[in-house]
Formats: sequence, C-alpha cells, structure tokens
Amino acid sequence: MPCDDQTEILELVLDTQDLVKQFRLYKMSCGKPVGDDSLLAYIQDTHIEEILMSDISDVVPDIRQKEDLESFLLAKQLFSIRAALGVWTGSSAGMLHEPFALDELFYEEEGVKITGLISVDLIREEIKACASCTSCKVGRSEKAQRRIDEKKVQAQSQQQLLQDVLSALIVEHEGAG
Repeated sequence: MPCDDQTEILELVLDTQDLVKQFRLYKMSCGKPVGDDSLLAYIQDTHIEEILMSDISDVVPDIRQKEDLESFLLAKQLFSIRAALGVWTGSSAGMLHEPFALDELFYEEEGVKITGLISVDLIREEIKACASCTSCKVGRSEKAQRRIDEKKVQAQSQQQLLQDVLSALIVEHEGAG
C-alpha cells in the first residue's frame, strides 16, 4: 500500500567553490530514493549559478530521448536542487510554504551540506508542463515562469528594503556615536 506522506528530503553537498558535489532526494516516510542518481552525472562539479540559470533541457541535453517517467524524475530532482540553491543564494527564504524548506546547514572544511524538505506540490507546479505539454516532455509552464519571475522581483524588493534599513541603522548609529 502506497504511503500517504509525500514529503521528500533533499540533501545537497557543495564544495567551497559552490560546485555541486552530490545530492540525495528521498521520501521522508520510508527513505526510498526519488529516481536514481543519473542527474548527478550531468551536474556534478557544475557551479550553482549555471544550474540556477539553466532549464532541464540545458542540463540534460538528451531529455527528449528519455522515457516520460525518467524525464519527469530528472526534472523533479533538478527543480528540487534549484529550490535549495535559491535558499543558499538568498533569493528564497526557505520557509515551510516554499518549495524548499531549509532544515539544516552543515559547514565543513570541504564545503557545505544543505538539507531540507521539498514541497512536492510546489515542485510539481514548477514542472506542471510535464503532464500536459505536447511540444516538450519536460518544461516550465508560462504560469510557473511568471510565478518564478514574480518571486525574483519580490526577493529583490525584500533585499533592497533590508539594505535600506541596514543603511539607515548604520547612519543612525554613526550619528549617535
């Protein structure tokens, strides 16, 4: 009988140069992997900025030749990794209502291990085109792209607001001293 808990956990390891070293995406309830590790061959030792700027067809050039399930799982893994990288780079807060909810960061001499929960429904929204698109097996719907663009603008606005508040506090502190 299938498990009702669809929560997934992503563990992502980056080195000190922000290159992807490894990842693991698995079900929280039973520990079973979500897909295999074939995506790692495409992204290992790739800089996070390149991954964030690429879509699945850039990362996996032969995606159209793969079976539907394999294409979907590769896309799901990539979008999960991109969600975690959004938190790592500060473009996302990593809260529970977001695709990747940060759980732990482990800093080591070799790099960092990022662990968190994947919101399966939100990741599915990102790759919704997989279910209905006829021109590409894996792609981003216009609605999902608009949502991503809106989140980027929102994150930039929040960053600007934080910078303005910090600048005001610094000026106030210098004036008081």
